[in-house]
Amino acid sequence: MLQKVIMKKFLLFFREVRIELTVFALPFAFLSLILVEDGLPKLETFIWITMAMIGIRNFGMGINRVIDYTIDTKNPRTSNRALVTGSIRKWEMTIFLLLMAIIFIFGVYNLSFWAKLLSPVALLLVIAYPYAKRVTWGSHLVLGIVYASVPNGVYIATTNQISLESILLGLGAGFWSAGFDVIYSTADIEIDRSQGLYSIPAKFGIAKALLIAKFFHSLTIVFLTIAGIVLGSGIIYYIGVLTFLILLFVEHRMVSPDNLSRINTAFFNMNGLISILFFVSVCFDTFYNG
Repeated sequence: MLQKVIMKKFLLFFREVRIELTVFALPFAFLSLILVEDGLPKLETFIWITMAMIGIRNFGMGINRVIDYTIDTKNPRTSNRALVTGSIRKWEMTIFLLLMAIIFIFGVYNLSFWAKLLSPVALLLVIAYPYAKRVTWGSHLVLGIVYASVPNGVYIATTNQISLESILLGLGAGFWSAGFDVIYSTADIEIDRSQGLYSIPAKFGIAKALLIAKFFHSLTIVFLTIAGIVLGSGIIYYIGVLTFLILLFVEHRMVSPDNLSRINTAFFNMNGLISILFFVSVCFDTFYNG
């Protein structure tokens, strides 16, 4: 009986932090690891980076729920979240956050010197994101910085330095996440305005916001293409970039100023698919060229 209660609570936590959305960032971490190692990484490196990524990602989602608690109670879309309904209590979420932070730090402390030194910066970045929308409509770019840190973090964790390719991959990941965050934020435009929150849709309206998201995603393709040139990648890598472009095009076709009904499909399904397929293309290209 106790086991069932504990398992139910764990599942509740993982639903609250949307554990399935780890598929957005984790493939970028893995493809960066494969690129920096030019093939399969050492098992221990893979384990520590996976641990660090899961810890920081779940910490970020959890702290977002805590910081946005008052906002979520006033938003019909988020009012059924477990922290808002009381299914998860604040002290329970605090323990969860501490556990995730420990997992992140433990993973990082088995990696490079600079990874250890910069680990507090990573924690501060994910904490900054939910606060950013209280002060600037550029908050989407703060999320972009979080995602941009993934390839650079992997390179630092394995080589103690960043490189031109990690910066380019980071910029690609950053503008991709900023773009899909803008699209997703269109669903909350009225709530954001009524609560005095800042976002690109609230500032410029839905039509202009979707154009800005297209611009961000155009930059994604540009930076990923240049990254491929710097890396000396083969044709399979560029097929992955082309697939990325096609899926982004489909994503943008799913939403319009007059119809946001498919925004969840555009955000969750398409971006998860994008991340996975790009990871697969990088893997095949690396092993084929190797």
